[in-house]
Amino acid sequence: MFVSVNLPTYFYKEPFLLIISVSCENQTRYSVNNELKTTNPLVKDEIKTKDEKEIFPLLKKQSKSEGKNIFLVFSMRGCTPCIYLERYHNDSIVRKILSKYVIVRKFDINKTPEGGDLYKKYWKIGLPLWVLVNYEGEVIIDSGDPDNNFISVGYPHNTKAIKFYITALKKAAPAIEQGECEILKMKLTEYYGKNRR
Repeated sequence: MFVSVNLPTYFYKEPFLLIISVSCENQTRYSVNNELKTTNPLVKDEIKTKDEKEIFPLLKKQSKSEGKNIFLVFSMRGCTPCIYLERYHNDSIVRKILSKYVIVRKFDINKTPEGGDLYKKYWKIGLPLWVLVNYEGEVIIDSGDPDNNFISVGYPHNTKAIKFYITALKKAAPAIEQGECEILKMKLTEYYGKNRR
């Protein structure tokens, strides 16, 4: 199956052509501006429950017991900036830093019913959407662009978006150290560069 998507430039800040091919080995092949790339879209570290509706209540309970806020990430298969953010969050150094301060949980909005419902609740235009919430599910800060709060900044790929991302993390996790923030900035730039090749 091949899907070709030409998104308007305002949606992801720069124009690109995305072609997606799904194979039987759970690999998604995609081409951005005619550069073939491959990724495994399987979500790591999912909380497994019999009923998908139980995930968010379990996250809130974990948040309260561990004293950490929740970093929700909403994405969908075939969304190139979502793939960038997933790779960034799966980096062992990034994971080690973030896990000290927040509980990161990714929802595929088309795959999990609860993910779709939560996305509607916290909605902004564009994916990925990330939202930092407390143990009661109240928004601390989200990826709404400071200049236009209805649009998600998505993957923090430029100086302004990276600064906003770090500010958001500091708001949700005031104990995060400046040195750790510098590493995260470097990793955001690194993963954006890797994915653009």
